[in-house]
Amino acid sequence: MYAGPQVLAACKIGTQAILMELDLPIDAKAQRSKRWTPKMEDMRKTKRELVDELVLLRRRLAQMQEAELELQTVAKALRQSETQFRKITEKSIVGVYLIQDMVFKYVNPKMAEIVGYTVEQLVDKKGPEDVVADEDWPLVRENLRKRVAGEMESINYSFMGKKGTGEIVHLEVYGSRMEYQGRPAVIGTILDVTQRVRAERELETQLKRFQTLYHLAVTMTAEHSLAENLRILVETSLELLEADTAFIAVRDEKAGTLHVCACAGMDSQILLGLDLLQMPRNAALTGPLRKTCRLEENFEELKGAWEHQLCVQGLSSGIAVPVRVKETELGVLCAGSRLERSFADSQKDLLSLVGNMAALEINRKQAEEALAQSEDQLRLLSRQLLKVQEDDRKRVAQDLHDGIGQSVTAMKFKVENVIRRASESVPKKHLAPLKSLIPMIQEVVEEVGRIAMDLRPSILDDLGILATLAWLCREFGRTHPHIKVKKNFELEESQIPEHQKIVIFRILQEALNNVAKHSQAKSVYISLRRQDGVNELMIHDDGVGFDWDSVRSAESRSRGFGLASMKERTQLSGGSFTVKTRRGAGTMIAACWGDR
Repeated sequence: MYAGPQVLAACKIGTQAILMELDLPIDAKAQRSKRWTPKMEDMRKTKRELVDELVLLRRRLAQMQEAELELQTVAKALRQSETQFRKITEKSIVGVYLIQDMVFKYVNPKMAEIVGYTVEQLVDKKGPEDVVADEDWPLVRENLRKRVAGEMESINYSFMGKKGTGEIVHLEVYGSRMEYQGRPAVIGTILDVTQRVRAERELETQLKRFQTLYHLAVTMTAEHSLAENLRILVETSLELLEADTAFIAVRDEKAGTLHVCACAGMDSQILLGLDLLQMPRNAALTGPLRKTCRLEENFEELKGAWEHQLCVQGLSSGIAVPVRVKETELGVLCAGSRLERSFADSQKDLLSLVGNMAALEINRKQAEEALAQSEDQLRLLSRQLLKVQEDDRKRVAQDLHDGIGQSVTAMKFKVENVIRRASESVPKKHLAPLKSLIPMIQEVVEEVGRIAMDLRPSILDDLGILATLAWLCREFGRTHPHIKVKKNFELEESQIPEHQKIVIFRILQEALNNVAKHSQAKSVYISLRRQDGVNELMIHDDGVGFDWDSVRSAESRSRGFGLASMKERTQLSGGSFTVKTRRGAGTMIAACWGDR
């Protein structure tokens, strides 16, 4: 690693050459063995010239001796540096190497350990090609060539290496160009980064799994059918486990079956709807298959069917996890591979996580179906309740009109008849109390009529909804003359189904009541029209408006017949109800019914 001896030898050879050129004695021994005789040209020189040349030669000799001492000092320092360098590198935690002519000229023990050799096995016996994986050797060879050729001074990069045992490792080097014994060489350090690369790859794998699970969770929140979500879960299982096939089967406790609902990488025509519990056990399975087929204890009933599917689909190994919510078994999620492989516990945990998501989805869909059925039953009961209510209103209205109303009217006629007959013989002062009863009786008649009309206007059954709405608007204008009523009816009586008529009446009745009580409006616009197969009732006032959210919350607490009840009536009759309002901008109520 140092050039001291070579330099000293060169200096010595150079000194000898000068003395020979001057034909001076090389050393004392030569002077004793050979007597010097001057040449003819030297004899012609003066004594002074000879003395000057001798002085010059002695001066040069002193300089060369001084240089030789300096070179010896440098050589000694180099030897010390080399010794120190070896001490440092031999204790280094990184590998150190020196390559010249594609052969290792120096390696430290750590370098030898990294590549799986001893120092003696590497130095002057092996080169970089022996410790580099075949697929990365072209890259390493080109980088060595560039440094030796001077195209680059240093480089830092990673490649795959191979140890003496044949094991593949990941290496990272930092190398630079240098001169060694007068010729170019490459010196550098090397690190075994196999654990780091594996950790990075594991991190990438975990990140990919996390992203996949996150995407799955987001996807599951979308409005998909149960079959579509189960298919997404099965396809995700394939991706997470890097398997070839997967399927999910859902248990029907009532029927005692376990049917395949979604599958991927398999013949869906054969599997979908297949009752796995009815499948026969396949006795031709091989031992390795049984070893790599992981089934939970509670899948013993599934074992025959599962093994059968492994063989039918050309699989060699598989894994199954339960699909359950708490202690309730909902089904099973299975994944298979065409290679004989063992599924790690982490992969089982991933599949279990997907199985849990499947269980939640199945449970959620079942709950939604149950809720939908309950809502349908509630709507049916509500419709029946409204029908009973309207029937009762109609019956009470008829009883008021035909019973009390007619009786009171008859009472009025009798009182008037009595007064008329008695007026000829009875003083007027005695008939005054009877005459004062007639206005009171008339008020009772009118009140009974008003109550009957509020309960169920007979005009609705006699003349229809359009005439009833026109009557309702006239009555409202008569009762509240300060509010101007504008109406626009653009459809025929026959275009309104019978079940919508009473709903339209009740909505307008309540809307006008709200306008009168709360809106402080000066006008109200009422529209009933048909557009694109949709009947639309709209009531728009120019009043003060209100906060819809707070009013809706207050009505939900009071449970009164207000906007919430109007909305409920509309929806129960198959329509949609909307309210648009804000403070200071009036209120618009719209109820729409499409053709069924």
